[in-house]
Amino acid sequence: MKCYRMEDGTSVTEWSGAKFTISRTYHGYSMSRYNVKLLEGEWPADNDMITICDGDEPPHARHFGGSVTKNGDLAYVTVYTD
Repeated sequence: MKCYRMEDGTSVTEWSGAKFTISRTYHGYSMSRYNVKLLEGEWPADNDMITICDGDEPPHARHFGGSVTKNGDLAYVTVYTD
């Protein structure tokens, strides 16, 4: 997994041929929510997206699951952390 900043300050994550931005919208005691925008490539599998949003590289995970809802080039990811 590779993460970098573009000239405009946008953080981009690359994994398995896909490029996307990840924005955390909520962080609580037992879960976090993220908005993910696909910039290039194909969406990773849902379990991989949950792990990537949690800050790990698949298949290594430290979360307790989650959910992914995709709509075109946007995805809404919930990660259960406790």
